Amino acid sequence: MEPITEPEINLFANELPSMEDIEKLACYVHSREANQIKFAEQLKANIARTSPKAQLAAGIGLFITGRNAEAIEKLQKANDCKEKFTYLAFALRRTGKFDETIENLQKNLKYEADTLNITLEKAATHRCAENLDAAANELKAVQILKMLVPNTITNWADFKKPSAFMNKRWTITKQHWN
Repeated sequence: MEPITEPEINLFANELPSMEDIEKLACYVHSREANQIKFAEQLKANIARTSPKAQLAAGIGLFITGRNAEAIEKLQKANDCKEKFTYLAFALRRTGKFDETIENLQKNLKYEADTLNITLEKAATHRCAENLDAAANELKAVQILKMLVPNTITNWADFKKPSAFMNKRWTITKQHWN
């Protein structure tokens, strides 16, 4: 196992880190109590900033620390982007607001979010809401996506405008599932 070292990731810098880096930061913060204390101090020093970028960073930081109600409040004030809708959806799901979670996940698709991941997150949200039929429908959509798109393709944004071949294949697949 790799030792956990201090990441060179600053959530509160001028440029927001990538989603992968934010995930690494969250793992680092939760790896030790000392890291949680240090991050909480850093968050406290930056939470009062009011620019939309600062609101986004503070909202993500609040989500990482588990302060979901405050995270929702901050994230709603941030500019629309993939990170806003992702972490807003996660915070809403933690607070049991499942319909709003689905809405925010859906909004995320406008900002080039990965269709497969969003579909899986929607299925997970339906499962948390104990709406198993809706979760099953989302998972069926995942199976359809897998049949439509070869496994080697990773950029799902390329499939926003399907070709005639894909439309024909979609019709056949749709008939198969009904």
